[in-house]
Amino acid sequence: MSGGTHRMRASFRLGVRIIGLIVLGSCLVSGQSATATIVGVVRDTSGALVPGVSITAKHVDTGLTRGCEH
Repeated sequence: MSGGTHRMRASFRLGVRIIGLIVLGSCLVSGQSATATIVGVVRDTSGALVPGVSITAKHVDTGLTRGCEH
């Protein structure tokens, strides 16, 4: 095998590895999101809907809270 052919194959393999790492890295990053949605209803012990409730969600690590009233 000539030196030029060996270098071309080595360059090709390196290029394939770099592209693979970029694709893998972008797949891992795209799985993260900065938003979320919580959906549900509040019922009493008889199963009836409870009107006018306040709901608060708290991130236990940061203490950040978000709430809503309906």
